[in-house]
Amino acid sequence: KYDSSRLNYEWSSTNESVLTVSEYSSLTIKGNGTCSIICKHKTSSYVGILDVEVKNGEIVKWESRSQG
Repeated sequence: KYDSSRLNYEWSSTNESVLTVSEYSSLTIKGNGTCSIICKHKTSSYVGILDVEVKNGEIVKWESRSQG
């Protein structure tokens, strides 16, 4: 089941030279490239994944997928 509190999720980036994610889900763009933003619910098996492409300081492409 969806949980509306972003603090109930663990947030991460697969490539922190492209983009970082804070514990509050705030994004910081670091450079050009691709990565995935991953959020894992702390007490369930839900995992949300957002694949992104960054160019010139902006997210120019994204695709969402989920597991669990």
